[in-house]
Amino acid sequence: MMKAEVKEGRIELSDIESPEAVEAYLRAMGFEVSTFFSVRDVCQNIIIYPPKKVAAEWIAGDRIEKAIELGFKYGSTDGAHHKMWVIDQMIRILTDCPTVTRKATDVNQKEYEYQALAESDKYRELLAAFRAGEDGPETYSWDEGIAP
Repeated sequence: MMKAEVKEGRIELSDIESPEAVEAYLRAMGFEVSTFFSVRDVCQNIIIYPPKKVAAEWIAGDRIEKAIELGFKYGSTDGAHHKMWVIDQMIRILTDCPTVTRKATDVNQKEYEYQALAESDKYRELLAAFRAGEDGPETYSWDEGIAP
């Protein structure tokens, strides 16, 4: 089954079954497949660099879908601290924060690694604007919450 993934302004298609599958996918995503774009040579992988406006809309759409998915998955967890984590994570997703690998220690003193969202420049800018107020740059606080 063909897979499509949006990465840094490009679309990567892999496990391509046929040229028709690529054309159908591109048409479904709103591309106009014309004579200057032909996918008649079947290959396993293809990278498409759409116009910047289209790429930005796709990437934003992908982030919106991920944020909504996270909200529905964890948003009903009891506890204000867990709900604040969900809000913080949704904002991190929407501001394109990078994923990083972190280490932690469990209750049995065993180390493990997990994936977390770091901070992007846009995230830091939004938090700075949120915190600023009549009493200076730290008028309001921001709580990152606790993961459920």
